[in-house]
Amino acid sequence: MKAFFTEYIVDRITIESTTVKSFYLKPSSGGTIPHFIPGQYVSIRLYMVITGEVLIRSYTLSDSPDKEYLRLTIHQQPQGKFSDYFHNAIEVGDIIPLSLPEGSFTLDTRGTGPVVLLSAGIGITPMLSMAEYIQKNQPERQVHFMHSSRNKLTQVMSERLHQIKDLCSNFHLCLLHSSPLKNEVLDTDYHILGRLTKEMIPEIDAGSVFYICGPNDYIKNIRGYLKDLGLPENKVFFEYFGKNSKEERIVEIKFELEKVDNVTLLKSEKEVFRNKGDESVSELCGPVRLSSANHYRIGTFSRHGSILFNEPLGYYKRPFMETMEEKYHD
Repeated sequence: MKAFFTEYIVDRITIESTTVKSFYLKPSSGGTIPHFIPGQYVSIRLYMVITGEVLIRSYTLSDSPDKEYLRLTIHQQPQGKFSDYFHNAIEVGDIIPLSLPEGSFTLDTRGTGPVVLLSAGIGITPMLSMAEYIQKNQPERQVHFMHSSRNKLTQVMSERLHQIKDLCSNFHLCLLHSSPLKNEVLDTDYHILGRLTKEMIPEIDAGSVFYICGPNDYIKNIRGYLKDLGLPENKVFFEYFGKNSKEERIVEIKFELEKVDNVTLLKSEKEVFRNKGDESVSELCGPVRLSSANHYRIGTFSRHGSILFNEPLGYYKRPFMETMEEKYHD
């Protein structure tokens, strides 16, 4: 059986902004880079020498899948134990244990229709991976890339995004700065002053797919705009990068059979309930309150049947994430 974590060596580190660094990682054994789909992430395991803790966090792969390295672009979170360690302690030559890539917030690489990539703050990372993939493999694909940040000190990879724009005839780039510096030049350092509004959403073409990534408030606002504009929900994909949403919904759990054996509902690896077949599952759990910012999975059920949600959770929220600022322009 393969180990869950594989050792990678830090090949180089680049500074992307005042609070963001990129770490380029290669297999320490000289092996091949695992395939991944743009938008996926890896989990990292670190042993904290001072405290003796073993911490696991997940970070998006921010470059395309065809490189000789994996790139992690990490924002240093306020009071973020893990990201602070990466920014202040990790050096070139250090060994980092990584999991295999995973995650369902991914670009449809088989599609050729228009895509709209909307992000804020460090939510830009999966969009960078998608944009890099499109630049190399689908340079004629129509792309609207809109990113919100505070100013050019916090804007990540502006130069590279402009390069992609120049290389792709249908790549439309729009950088929004909420508090630009006095020396910033409109249409050079940024394109729009302020935050994204409904009126700024690109005209929706038939077949357009929207990808949204950022803090909770940002995603909530954009989803509301797209709903008002009549975009079908199955054309909108999003992933939260931020503090847990306070929104909660009651989701009724339905069962194909009333009696099942050894059913476990897991919430972020912690058992919520277990049914051993001697009682009605629906009586045992009833309606279950699910926080919309937690990742749930259903595990181990027997030959008798399966568990169904009567509505989709509607998004993917990865486990093991550090929280970030509430305000998405940071």
